[in-house]
Amino acid sequence: MTVSNPRRWPSGLPPAMEQALPVLLGFVAFFVAYLVLAEVNYVFIFHPQKSAIFWLPSGMALAWFVRTPRSRWPAWLLASASAELLINLWHDIPLSVSLAWGVIDGLLPLIGASLLRPPTGQRFAFGRAGDVLRLVLLGAGVAALPGALLAAAANVAWLEPGGYWSKVAAWWSSDALGVILVGPFFLTWKAPEKPRFSRAVEGVALLALLTTAGWWVFATMQPRELDAALPFFLLPVITWPALRLGVRGATVATVILDLLATWHTIHERGPFAMLNMALGTRVLNLQLYIAFLNVFVLILAVVVVKEQQARAAAEQAEQRARFLATATESLSASLDYMETLSALPRLCVQSLADWCVLDVIEDAGLRRLGSAHRDSSKLGLLKDLTERYSPDSRSPQPAAHALRAGEPLLLSQVTDEEIRKHSVDEEHARLLRELGTRTVMAVPLSVRGKQIGALSLASATPGVAYGPADVVFVKELGRRAAIALENSRLYADVQRGKAELRQANDELEQRVEERTRELQQAQARLVDTAREVGMSEVASNVLHSVGNVLTSVVINIETMSKEVGSSRIGRLKRATELLMENREHLAEFLAPGARGNHLPEYLSAATDDLAGEQTRLLEDMDVLGRHIEHIRKIVHVQQNYARTALMPEECDLAQLIDDALRIQLAALERHGVTMQRELSPVPRLKVDKHKVLQILVNLISNAKDALDAAPEGSRHLTMRLSAEGKLARIEVRDDGRGIAPEVREKLFMHGFTTRKDGHGFGLHTSALAAQLLGGRVTLESEGLGKGAVATLELPIP
Repeated sequence: MTVSNPRRWPSGLPPAMEQALPVLLGFVAFFVAYLVLAEVNYVFIFHPQKSAIFWLPSGMALAWFVRTPRSRWPAWLLASASAELLINLWHDIPLSVSLAWGVIDGLLPLIGASLLRPPTGQRFAFGRAGDVLRLVLLGAGVAALPGALLAAAANVAWLEPGGYWSKVAAWWSSDALGVILVGPFFLTWKAPEKPRFSRAVEGVALLALLTTAGWWVFATMQPRELDAALPFFLLPVITWPALRLGVRGATVATVILDLLATWHTIHERGPFAMLNMALGTRVLNLQLYIAFLNVFVLILAVVVVKEQQARAAAEQAEQRARFLATATESLSASLDYMETLSALPRLCVQSLADWCVLDVIEDAGLRRLGSAHRDSSKLGLLKDLTERYSPDSRSPQPAAHALRAGEPLLLSQVTDEEIRKHSVDEEHARLLRELGTRTVMAVPLSVRGKQIGALSLASATPGVAYGPADVVFVKELGRRAAIALENSRLYADVQRGKAELRQANDELEQRVEERTRELQQAQARLVDTAREVGMSEVASNVLHSVGNVLTSVVINIETMSKEVGSSRIGRLKRATELLMENREHLAEFLAPGARGNHLPEYLSAATDDLAGEQTRLLEDMDVLGRHIEHIRKIVHVQQNYARTALMPEECDLAQLIDDALRIQLAALERHGVTMQRELSPVPRLKVDKHKVLQILVNLISNAKDALDAAPEGSRHLTMRLSAEGKLARIEVRDDGRGIAPEVREKLFMHGFTTRKDGHGFGLHTSALAAQLLGGRVTLESEGLGKGAVATLELPIP
């Protein structure tokens, strides 16, 4: 997940100054705060003691280091050293000691912040009771020790010899108390938000109660029997802000109580002022009590806040589970693709966002197909945004960024600079501002690892900032929405495929009818032509040639009819009926392990099968068209026979062989004949294409009939093309019944045949056609049962 930096300094300054200005302002603020707190501390130096009871700057400095980046720590070290040097010189401390203390005082925040902040750079926060103990033990106890050892050594060396360990103890306790007393206040402080009226009233009541109770406990000037127990009376009072206002309320209440108690104790009032000891010791005991009270209420507040957060998380999880269930039901209510697209943004603006847009990946790129806004008065702005600034793959908009990265984009707090960064131009930025854009996230939608679009949400509600938990929730919503969108798209594809298949079947039936009618008309023309010419031999030859082709035509038509009859369109209709029957609970029906889990894959496979059927039918129609064209040419040739003998054109003999095999392919497959081609390169010849094709069809047909005598599995036909000298030779070799020697002389005679149902026209007309082409047809066989070789020889110019 990509998270944008929510806080950037306003632009308009040079880059170097823009980077240095926050550090400079922080340096000044740290320096002034350190000076003020240090000067306040000098009030708490009581005779005969020569050091402050607690050192407030240590708590402030530690919090400052913990809450800022490590890259700025050197600047804060310089600020603390400068402030320490100045305040010490102001109070007449020697320069050498002031310099040493200025350097040493930077050790506590440096060591403490390093111990409290994890190596990942994550900020310290009071999330568990252990965090409070970490602050006390590490931030106050351990971090204060190195500085105490070094400062006491400098004190003994340059200021006041002797008493080293007592000075170490005094310095260490002063720094540790400073961390415990004010460190939590600065660690939890942030810019105040506008409180709700009820919370403001509660805060005023708490302040009044705390002031009254503190005054009653600490303002007395006469000893009372309850003086020893009075400080514990404040525990219930100080517990109230811990329970109601959390960690920040507890620390603020403790600071107020500390100021009140310390003021009265210094002025000889309250239970701690009644102790029989020096004033400094009384104040020290008071601060130890306040420190204990602070740790107690902090731990209590953390525990309470943790429990409240757990309860709120559980309630939110329950609400979001109900929302997901409702969203799933709404998205699955319709299989209409566009209706599903419009439903998703409407769902999001009900409780997740102020406005939402949905971008879908199509062939042409990203297209914005859904949008919604909670405020109906801003729908016009959203329409302008949708129509004018639909993103593309290179767009700076969050949706395009999320799709390019393949992960969600989170902009927790959107600044004006962020708006400009993710806008196409100033007009685009203006629309985003007017729509209300304080926090944004964009989540890519994907199904089975394939991206199908992106969902972008934005909120303008004050105090609302999207976080990682919101991204996880919207990702789950997006996953369910992507499934619903894919189901709707799949259903639309199925409906479109059914319509296209129905149209293709209608067109196929129409074309078959047209071709059948053309065949009938061609046959009628053949008979009429034969009668008009009065040439019975020509008519017989024509009918024989056409008969060979018609046999293949009939077989092709039967194959196509079977293909149409066995089509899977009926099963596809049943699958569609299943989708319609389960449209109300489609997500459960298609879920893993459910009855319809494999239905999308089945529909996809069925669509592929139907596409294959359509391709095969179109190929068969192409072959059928070639048959009809060949018949038409035969008729045309015979009609013009009296005028011209040949219609030569430059041809590729290998292509003519393929055409002849294609014409006879259905018949050969039906008879179980396997084919083999052995085609050598031969120059292109200028011949009558259709006469050559007529000869080859006759020779292949005769070979096919001769192979009927061979057992199934051993019916082989070989087509061989070669060139020898000035002759191109086409051989049709079969392993069929062979030819008896005594009939070889009669093979090319008109009317002679060796088949019971033959007419004796094929070889005769083929021989005559070959003579017209300047070549010849031969037929060789070694005897019965040994197959035969029919050869067409054509001259090469």
